[in-house]
Amino acid sequence: MQKLSSLGDASSRLTLAKAPKKPELHKPETYPWTGAWGGPDRDWTPAPPSGPRLRICRPRAAQRVARTQNAEEVPHRPRLSRELGESLADLWSVLQDSRGLRILRSKLQTEPAAGITRRALRALVVLLPSDGSKTGPLERCRLPGDVDALVHVLDEVSRKQFEEARDLLRRPQSLEADAPSAAIIKLAVQVLAYLTARFVPLQASPPVEPVEMTALEDTGSSAAATQKVLPSEPKQFPAEVQKQLLKNGSLRRAMLADVCLDSINFEGHNMQEAFMENASFRKATLRRCRLDNASLGKVNMTACCLEGANLCEAMLDAAQLGQANAVDANFTDASLNGVSMRTSNLSQANFQHASLQRAVLANSRLEGSNFEDADMTGCILDGAVLSKANLLRAKLRSASLRSTRLEECNLDDVDLSAADLHSITLVDSHALRAKLGKASLMKAVIKNAVLAHSYAAESNLCGAQLEAVDLTGANLTRALCRSSKLTNVSLATAQLVGISFDDAKVDSSSFAETDLRQSSFEEAHLSGAAFHKSDLRGALMTKSDLSQCDFSDANAAGIGLQKAKLHNSNLARLSAEGAALDEAQLNGANLEAVKLAASSAKQTNFDHVCLRGAILSGLAAGGSRWEAADLSSADLTGSSLSGAFFGKALVKDVKLNGADLTFADMSGAVLDSAILDSADFSGANLRDTHLDQTNFSRTCLKNATLQNSTGVSPSFVNACLDGTSFSCAFLRSAQLREARGQGTVLRRARLPSADLAQTCFRDLEAEAAELEGANLQQASLAAARLVAAKLSGANMKGAQLQGAKMQKANLAGVQSQEANLQGVDLREACCESASFANATLRSANLDCTKLVKASFEGAELTDATLRAANLAGVQFPRVILTGADLTDAAGLSCNLSGANLRKAKLQGVQLQEACLDGADLLEAWARSADFSRSSFVRARLVKTDLGQSVLLQADLEGADLLLTNLEGSNMEEVSLRDACSVDEAKLQRAKLRFADLRGSGLCFMDVTRYSNVRRDREQVLLDAALPLT
Repeated sequence: MQKLSSLGDASSRLTLAKAPKKPELHKPETYPWTGAWGGPDRDWTPAPPSGPRLRICRPRAAQRVARTQNAEEVPHRPRLSRELGESLADLWSVLQDSRGLRILRSKLQTEPAAGITRRALRALVVLLPSDGSKTGPLERCRLPGDVDALVHVLDEVSRKQFEEARDLLRRPQSLEADAPSAAIIKLAVQVLAYLTARFVPLQASPPVEPVEMTALEDTGSSAAATQKVLPSEPKQFPAEVQKQLLKNGSLRRAMLADVCLDSINFEGHNMQEAFMENASFRKATLRRCRLDNASLGKVNMTACCLEGANLCEAMLDAAQLGQANAVDANFTDASLNGVSMRTSNLSQANFQHASLQRAVLANSRLEGSNFEDADMTGCILDGAVLSKANLLRAKLRSASLRSTRLEECNLDDVDLSAADLHSITLVDSHALRAKLGKASLMKAVIKNAVLAHSYAAESNLCGAQLEAVDLTGANLTRALCRSSKLTNVSLATAQLVGISFDDAKVDSSSFAETDLRQSSFEEAHLSGAAFHKSDLRGALMTKSDLSQCDFSDANAAGIGLQKAKLHNSNLARLSAEGAALDEAQLNGANLEAVKLAASSAKQTNFDHVCLRGAILSGLAAGGSRWEAADLSSADLTGSSLSGAFFGKALVKDVKLNGADLTFADMSGAVLDSAILDSADFSGANLRDTHLDQTNFSRTCLKNATLQNSTGVSPSFVNACLDGTSFSCAFLRSAQLREARGQGTVLRRARLPSADLAQTCFRDLEAEAAELEGANLQQASLAAARLVAAKLSGANMKGAQLQGAKMQKANLAGVQSQEANLQGVDLREACCESASFANATLRSANLDCTKLVKASFEGAELTDATLRAANLAGVQFPRVILTGADLTDAAGLSCNLSGANLRKAKLQGVQLQEACLDGADLLEAWARSADFSRSSFVRARLVKTDLGQSVLLQADLEGADLLLTNLEGSNMEEVSLRDACSVDEAKLQRAKLRFADLRGSGLCFMDVTRYSNVRRDREQVLLDAALPLT
């Protein structure tokens, strides 16, 4: 190709070169399309067409042709309504919301098959595409995404599908309580209305009477179309009617006031806007008549037939329709004030928005009637039958429905204020948010009804029967329910302030979270009722049967439960401060963590009750019963429990500070770790109780009984134990410090290691008591009776035991230093290794006492009696035994050094190897005593009578023997070395063989004169300086 020149236009000289061959950039065999770039060359010789040269495919046109062929079944496509699109959008929003979808599924599972929600969903499944593999209607339905797709689907619906859906929704619809159900019902109704305009009824129109002047209006057309029909056989009408017919060709806007039209057949006539006040239609036939906007005031339609008649916006004030037949009649927006419809048949009639003030419908049949938004103030419906009726938002203020029967009715938002509902029967109905204030429901029968959130303040339900009724959230303030019967009724979260259930029977009903302040349940039967978290402040339940009821977490301050029966009820965590439970029966009830502070429970029965952690401070429960009750960790501070019975009760960790338990019976109770500080147990019975670490400090136990009680470390510090009995009790390490009592009884009690320090017990009775290792330091036990008591190892330092009776007591190892044992009776007692150092035992009786290795150092035993006592190894250094009686006492190695034995009676004592060094035996009487190998070094034996005593090998060195009587004594090998006044002693018939008489001042002649010493100087030791004569 030539290039363009810059000089002038070179287009005329432009020539085209031959097109080059297509470059083979790729392998042609890889391209399946012939002629494609890079592929094989196209064969430009086309094959001849096998068919027509031109074929145009038009699927839309084919569809239009098909619809044209079916035009006889679907005559036209109705106009799309705005409500249909809104209903579809509402339902989609519900299905996209997880909460709404969950509510809808729950509704479909619980609602019966005849429920409106299930029927509406089944209708949508019939009309819309569905998935046959699914079982539930909600899962099977395939809902289009927009309104155009929905219309497209509806255009394919057949007449059979339409009729099936219409049959499902033929019943009157009622507004559902929840949004998901309402959305489904609304869409189903809108879809059915859309299809109703499409399908014209196939059956022929009903035959028209010859007298009819206008044809019936076609319900499927958008505008009313009338057709003139000439009568074939004119019937004779009253002149006024004929005039109207000849003038207008119909009775529309006819003027027939005060006309008598009795028994005339007006079936199918158009009487719209007619003026027929005071007319008479008795026994007339007005079937399917058009009476829209007609004026029928004071008309007489007695026994008239109004079946299927249309009376929309008609005026029928004060009309007479008694015994009329108005089945399927339409009274929408009609005025029926003061109308009389006694014994009429109004089944399937529509009174929507109608005014029925002061109307009389007594004994009428109203099955399936629709009274939605109707004004029925003052209406009389006595004896009427309203099964399956719709009374949504109807106004029935001051109406009378005595003996009326309502079955499967919709009473949502109905206003029955001050209505008379005496003996009404309400079955299988729902009345959500109904207004029943000041209504009379005496002897009413309500079964399987839903009255949730209804308002029934000051209503009268006396004698009513409610079974399976839902009153959740209802307001029954100051309502009267006396003698009523409630079975399986739910009153959860209801307002029941001031309600009266006196003598009512409530079985298995729920009052959970209800407000029952100032309510009254006197003599009511409430077994099995639930009052969980309810407000019962100031409620009165005197003499009520509350068995197996649930009062958990309820607030019942000031509640009255006198003589109530609460067997096996649950009162856990109940708050009932200031409650009155006098003579109530709570056997087996659960009162765990209950609050009954400052309450009254006199003679109340708490047997087998659980009161763990209960707050019962200030409780007045005199004469109450608590047998086998569980009071663990309960607080009974300051309570009054005089005469109460706690047999076998569990009173562990209980606080009874300052409580009054006088004459209470706690036999067999467990009081472990209980705090009974400053409590009063005067006259109480505590037999067989368990007292581990129980605190009785400063407690008054006057005349109380603790027989056979057991425990470890119970505390009776500073307690008053006057007349208290611990007989046979076993209280290890009991604390009785500073306790006081007179006539306290410890007979056969076992109190090992008990602390009785500084106690004061007068006339203590502790016979055979076991007090091993007890601490009796500084204790005052004057005149105590401790016969056969076991006190081994006890600490009795400084104890006051004047006049105590301790015969046969075991005092082994007792520490009684500085104790006052004056006049104590220790006969046959065992005081082995006991210590009585510096103790006072003046006039004590220790006859036959075992004092082996006992210590009396510095003790005073003036005038004490130790006859036949065992004094082996006893320590009596510096002991005062003036006037003591040791007759026949025996003891080896007894230590009486420095002892004062003046005028002591030692006749027949057996004190071998005793030590009496420095002892004072002035005028002591020791005849026939045995002092073999004893030591009397520097002892004072002035005027001592040792006649016929045994002083074998005795040591009397330096002893003072002035006027000592040693007649007939056995003094062989005795040592009288340096003895004083031996010469003035009486030694007649004394045996002095081998005696040491050195320094005694005796000569051999003196010895031979008084003694049986042979005349052999070697048998005695004498001073060498003394002469033999």
